[in-house]
Amino acid sequence: MGGTGGTMAAEILDEFDGVAADRPLMWRLIDEAALAVEREESFDVEAMKLVFTIRAASGAVAAQLHERLREADAASQRTLVALLLMYVRGEIEQGDLVRHGGFSKAAASTLVEDLAARGLVHRRPSRRDRRVVLLTLTDAGRLSFLRDYAVANDAERSWAEVLRPDERATLERLLRRLVDGGLAGDRRERNFA
Repeated sequence: MGGTGGTMAAEILDEFDGVAADRPLMWRLIDEAALAVEREESFDVEAMKLVFTIRAASGAVAAQLHERLREADAASQRTLVALLLMYVRGEIEQGDLVRHGGFSKAAASTLVEDLAARGLVHRRPSRRDRRVVLLTLTDAGRLSFLRDYAVANDAERSWAEVLRPDERATLERLLRRLVDGGLAGDRRERNFA
């Protein structure tokens, strides 16, 4: 691999010099990765760029949302997901946090313990099956959710305002199509919270 690998690496580095250095690092890395793998006939470079771009966008949104919530001393994104499920659905089973909220059983249990101790969630056993724990927001939990979600929604709005309303609708439609198409044939229920 010695000489040939070094020559190929030098050629790739020469091409990287053509990648605009004034662009943000994440876009430069995606472009550099595309240049590096496009020599391989078995790779679909356009698919790679698409998925890397989606991951970069998702990561950037999540990081900024995390930072805004932290600065406001608000609930974490994960906690907001749990509170949102209860806010939207009223009473939920603790297992819904696992099925629809992206929590492991242990994480759901720990979160519910914390929320109940802070007086934000009321829990009770189901009348039909006492092994099932039902959760509802308390008045304090509802107020906490609304206050903290206002912070999150402000961050969401700042991202959404970059696009025109028609562009937002198109992007949402295309992302839903990607997710639905990517899951075609997969019978397992997925959550992406």
